[in-house]
Amino acid sequence: MAPPERLARALVDAAFELHRRRLWLELPLDAPFLVRVPGEPHPLSVAALGQCGQDYGLFIVRGEDALERFAEFIALRGPRLNGLDLLLLSMAPLEGVPPELRRLARAAGLRPRSSDLTPMILAKPRGQQVGRPPTKQEQASLLALVHGVLLTRDANELRVDSIHPRSKHFLEITVEAKRDGFIASTRRVKVELPAEFPTPPLPDLPPDLPRLDERWVVGTPPELDSSSDSPDELAIVVLREADGQPIAGFEVSLNDFDSIRNVFATLLRGEYESQPPGLPREVLFTEVEVHAAVGPLFEAHGVSCRWLDHHPRLDEYSESDDVDAPTHGRRRNDEPSLPTELPTELPTTLEGWKDADLQVLERLVERLGSDSKPDECAFACFFGGDQTAEAVIKELDQRETLGAFCEWHMAHYRATPRSRTVLERRLAQDDLAPIERTILVARNQTRNSIYRAVAARPGESLDLEDIFDGTRVTIHDRSLSGRDLDDRFLPLRVLELGAWRVASLAGPPLTYPDVYTAMQLFESAGVELSVAGIQRRPEVLGWLWGLRLSRYQRTVRLTNTDLDPFLLHTATFRAADPNAAARGLSSRPDVRHDEEQGVWMWWRPGVPAGAVGESTKLGSIALHDDRLVLEVNSAARFERARAWLEALPGGVEFERVTTREASTELAPLDDRLPSQQPAPSPEAIAQRARLQRETCMLWLDQPVPLLGDRTPRQAARTAAGRRKVALMIRTMPTWSSPAGPLEPPREELLRQIGATARA
Repeated sequence: MAPPERLARALVDAAFELHRRRLWLELPLDAPFLVRVPGEPHPLSVAALGQCGQDYGLFIVRGEDALERFAEFIALRGPRLNGLDLLLLSMAPLEGVPPELRRLARAAGLRPRSSDLTPMILAKPRGQQVGRPPTKQEQASLLALVHGVLLTRDANELRVDSIHPRSKHFLEITVEAKRDGFIASTRRVKVELPAEFPTPPLPDLPPDLPRLDERWVVGTPPELDSSSDSPDELAIVVLREADGQPIAGFEVSLNDFDSIRNVFATLLRGEYESQPPGLPREVLFTEVEVHAAVGPLFEAHGVSCRWLDHHPRLDEYSESDDVDAPTHGRRRNDEPSLPTELPTELPTTLEGWKDADLQVLERLVERLGSDSKPDECAFACFFGGDQTAEAVIKELDQRETLGAFCEWHMAHYRATPRSRTVLERRLAQDDLAPIERTILVARNQTRNSIYRAVAARPGESLDLEDIFDGTRVTIHDRSLSGRDLDDRFLPLRVLELGAWRVASLAGPPLTYPDVYTAMQLFESAGVELSVAGIQRRPEVLGWLWGLRLSRYQRTVRLTNTDLDPFLLHTATFRAADPNAAARGLSSRPDVRHDEEQGVWMWWRPGVPAGAVGESTKLGSIALHDDRLVLEVNSAARFERARAWLEALPGGVEFERVTTREASTELAPLDDRLPSQQPAPSPEAIAQRARLQRETCMLWLDQPVPLLGDRTPRQAARTAAGRRKVALMIRTMPTWSSPAGPLEPPREELLRQIGATARA
């Protein structure tokens, strides 16, 4: 075996170190910054990737006009990648890295397995469509760039904003190579960008196209919204609004606006079956990206276009018997595609299993046809009621809600106690291929539960702990593993495919308080708080969508501690004898003079509602010459204060009052970078950990309302109580500290109540 190449090894190590920083959680996709590195004549325009749950890394544009080209790329909402000179650094499982791009990992001495995360680096010169492995010079430039980004981020100086037409100042990082490594400095540079960019040419259409008295609806039906593994792929249907009839359907890539426009141009020219050539009078889009890509084509020919968040015709189409967008309205002379044959042997890679699983599901839906269509009772059962189901589907992301519903409906729904589920009906038939039976049996044995994220390898896998019994599982999910899941709990269906586990959402991600609300909800429905209890009633995980709905619909009402609507009042009163008025203020038992601030505080004894303290501040009064200035935060408090102020000695008379609501605008950010905070000493870290442990141990002997005002030790004397306390321990949030998050001593707490840490 050849020894590792030093440059390749350094670049691969730097790529892994960058990946551990998770820049996609801190920076928007459309927030470029500049990096000057040795060997490159012009600064590189750089942006973080991974916000969409894939391609975690850096997107780098080269050239004298790199920043302008990046701005054009963002402004036109369309990838004209041909005109960009690119370097791309990302992470992917080895099986997803093209063979020619694996050379760098091999040169670095890596020997990853097919599912292991591996750096993928490519260069794409301007004018070319296909990338190639980076040259030695490009590797050196990338190494300097990555180190510069790491140094800047760790110094808390990587502060960038989304680009917009008025952007003029950008962060520029200058990287220098020294004998013992790299150093980086930052500054803000002014760059003048064009206010507008030329739009790309539109496809040609015949000048004499007839005008059709039709309005079209263009969008993705809910049933097809999650049919693609890639968020950049969409299944689109074009419907006639008057009768809801499909005109055409096709799959489009959001990474290729030109191809989207060309597909619609062929439709308008009459090259699709059952649709004559012609232009509609109006088009309604429900997908923002498709509207951005195709709107200019229609508008250039006098067709009105609008974007809508939702259109009922797409819902009706989803409920029809022919939901198959990519085959609707084939182009004339196109041959219908034959169904893909199932593999004859079990897959040996995760991607192979996922592809086979998708094929099996497609065949299942096709075979069952209308027999598998859910009824209203199924929706009500899963979402916890007819009205809740309707509101959840209308208000929340249908890819998540309907995806969770369909998984449950297929595996668990029984119309009557004696009915068989969709999977059971199919498994009872004799014509199943071996892999089809293997996958359907696995789907019929999925584990439904709520999990806490324990550790993540972004872009690869996620370690989870079942909050009910402590079972640890590892799921392989590129998107989910890259999310910020700190103190989040995931209702999941975990499916075993060969040597891998994959998961799908059964309910919405939960916060720490949500878990306790869910516990109360489950107990009120007679559901045992255990894995077995959830397996017997898996629909209760669907009820949790109602929790997200309540947060989504909840309106924020700003009040003071008296629960009065918050409205700032500043009132002035004139005093004929200011000294007498001041003596009158000082003599009141509910007014105190603050010597330091030079004002009187109006107060009342007692803890403020929903707050802490021994008294409640109601307002302040300041004396300026012969005027008293009152400041309170509600109309009710103003009226009460006015009554007693006008009764003070010294002839106090009301003059005027002004009001203003609390501003919803954020205050301007202080652009001074915070100074580097000294690292806490080992003694301080140890003291913080001791304090956390002592607090957690005290909790065991304190009454808890959720346990019926019993202490956790008392509740744990019964099996049901012990399960509940163990669940509370496993869902304890982490503590924040200057040294990083501190995990509660969960295993020690579990031993204290006689529960095992892991099943």
